[in-house]
Amino acid sequence: MELLPDHPRLVVTRTPSKAFKFAGGRVGVLRLCACDHRSPEARSVAVSPVHFHAGSVAREEMLSQVEAIKAERDATVSWLRSQGLAVANSDANFVMFGKFADRHCVWNGLLRHGVLIREAGPPEYLRVSIGTAAEMGEFRTALLTVMASV
Repeated sequence: MELLPDHPRLVVTRTPSKAFKFAGGRVGVLRLCACDHRSPEARSVAVSPVHFHAGSVAREEMLSQVEAIKAERDATVSWLRSQGLAVANSDANFVMFGKFADRHCVWNGLLRHGVLIREAGPPEYLRVSIGTAAEMGEFRTALLTVMASV
């Protein structure tokens, strides 16, 4: 739930649709609530992502994607650690990893291989969002190539 300082009676919530690989579809669109942010009505608009107004089949499909992302994240964490990299524990759909003497050089090398990740977090770390098994395979291949040349 976000509070907008210039609009004290407006509360904006967002759903974590990216976790369901449906960010472009905007399932569970932006919700607005014009009321005091401390009111029960404001808090009630922040619903769990499993309560989208979608059929049970769609809901089950979305939840299955969460499990696939979690499995791919865990596999990515294991692989990164097997490469001697430090990896922050994560329950999210992304992983922070490093420690690179020059993270920008690694980030730029990945970009040259068509892999876009974030140069964010602690100074020696990079952040990769978890994608499909094929996408993460491309990431691993590119990262190995870049690390061998750095």
